[in-house]
Amino acid sequence: MLPVHAVIAVAGLDGPQASPKGLRHAFGVAAVSAGIPLNLVQKWLGHAQLTTTAIYADAVGAEEKDIARRMWTAQRYLLPEVQCDPKS
Repeated sequence: MLPVHAVIAVAGLDGPQASPKGLRHAFGVAAVSAGIPLNLVQKWLGHAQLTTTAIYADAVGAEEKDIARRMWTAQRYLLPEVQCDPKS
């Protein structure tokens, strides 16, 4: 398993979003932007309340979409054997 900061570096994140919290937020934004149901994102992020997860549905501006895209590009590069099958 790679250290979180290695994934952040490969994703090209910098500034305030270059943190474990920023990477987690990028994951939430990417999942919601990809059409993953909020209740599933809630489960993955460990939120007790769906209202907490709903914040990600509002945070899909151009900058955050770019951060999420870079994060997922890095994930595919670093972990090519991990594939998400939406039917499973």
